Amino acid sequence: MMEILQNCVPIVVGALIAIVPTLIEKRSEQKSERAENLREQKQELYVELISLFGKVLKNQNDDNELDMLKNRINLISITGSAEVVKSLNEYIDTWGNSDGEEQNKKYCNLLKIMRVDLGIDKKLNENFPEIGLRDISVKKDSLPLPADETACISEQTVVSCQVKK
Repeated sequence: MMEILQNCVPIVVGALIAIVPTLIEKRSEQKSERAENLREQKQELYVELISLFGKVLKNQNDDNELDMLKNRINLISITGSAEVVKSLNEYIDTWGNSDGEEQNKKYCNLLKIMRVDLGIDKKLNENFPEIGLRDISVKKDSLPLPADETACISEQTVVSCQVKK
């Protein structure tokens, strides 16, 4: 019996030496993959939220988009980090109750906290530009037709960007 144990122990130890690091590495990869998937989901949610802010606050939305905004806010309130939820609520509290400058400060702070939450910045970036909700409008201007061509129609797209105040 002792002889069997003496022969088996080195085999078992050798197998564990080969298996344990592989299991640890696989577990680490799964954890990293889950963290990356979560970060991507948050990023998509934050981008969608910011886009909905622009539409709803400019009253260029339909009931479906307003419902989507409410759902995204609720989803973040349930699943978001405490810092993001607090900053989001502070920003929402400015709607209709604050001047444009205060609203822009709260919006900018929300963006800074989202960037930290996504791992883009390690801490609140004090050098991040103080911006408000960006208003982007696309305007198409017809270009003049060449004198010798009457059937040709061209368009040029002009994009302008303004800070909502």
